[in-house]
Amino acid sequence: MRDQDPGIPLSHYRSHRGCGVHFICLTCSRQIAAPLEAVISRLERKGLGDASTGIKVPGQLSRRPCSCGSVRWESRPAFAAIPDQMGGIPRS
Repeated sequence: MRDQDPGIPLSHYRSHRGCGVHFICLTCSRQIAAPLEAVISRLERKGLGDASTGIKVPGQLSRRPCSCGSVRWESRPAFAAIPDQMGGIPRS
């Protein structure tokens, strides 16, 4: 069953330098990162969506098996770490 809230459109994350998409297995919590543009291109190629598709939708659509055998995924933005802004070690 699909989540009612598709999330923020993928196109929004283009404004976040280096942002991708994290796919999280709902069985074992394994995470796989994918480049944002690759996810958008794949949705377009398969006729399942485009850049206006919500961030939660790619995980719901994915049928790629995890190493644990599950095909149940959740997707979230994968923000690039920026030193000194996201817990990086401050420069002295």
